[in-house]
Amino acid sequence: DDWQGSVIYLGDFDLDATLFFSFTSRRFSTGAPFALDSGAISVYKDADDTQTTTGVTLAASDDGITGWNRVTIDTSDAFYTTATDFQVVITTGSKKLKKGLTGAKY
Repeated sequence: DDWQGSVIYLGDFDLDATLFFSFTSRRFSTGAPFALDSGAISVYKDADDTQTTTGVTLAASDDGITGWNRVTIDTSDAFYTTATDFQVVITTGSKKLKKGLTGAKY
């Protein structure tokens, strides 16, 4: 597919926080937005293959706006620990980002 994602740094957060962020899905060649057909967001810990989807919600084409996608992450699960970096990526679905969405440190 003719599209790519971008990386967003969200900063440092307290444990047990709920994070919200949005990203757009656009075609690289035209800049036109497109809807994600489906997907799951995974959170990876540090430079490891350890991941979770616990507490993670993707609202594709949120509020009926094509290409505007919102992610909510509840960090109350034991997976989220202090002094740790996390990367958030789309791991399943009919459209996958080529790059990570975000980094956050708790």
